[in-house]
Amino acid sequence: MRLADGRTVTVRTAPAHRHDNGDLSVRVHSDAKSPVPAAGLFTAGASGLFGRLRVDGRLMLVHSDVSGAWLIDASRPSWSSTRSAPTR
Repeated sequence: MRLADGRTVTVRTAPAHRHDNGDLSVRVHSDAKSPVPAAGLFTAGASGLFGRLRVDGRLMLVHSDVSGAWLIDASRPSWSSTRSAPTR
């Protein structure tokens, strides 16, 4: 995952959980050797992908829908974000 500051975070996933509504949630964490510490929870379903990721102590919010995807740095007062075009 590319962050707004240009760094890339690589994470490992824990076993996924399937919710009664069909959504799928997975916890992620960076490897102990990773230069960028990260941990979070993502949920994917019919409406898109949503999640929270802690990177270097900062809270990053992930949001997607049919119009695109956003990675929002919620730890900054300015709420900087990175937007991606939808993939089809």
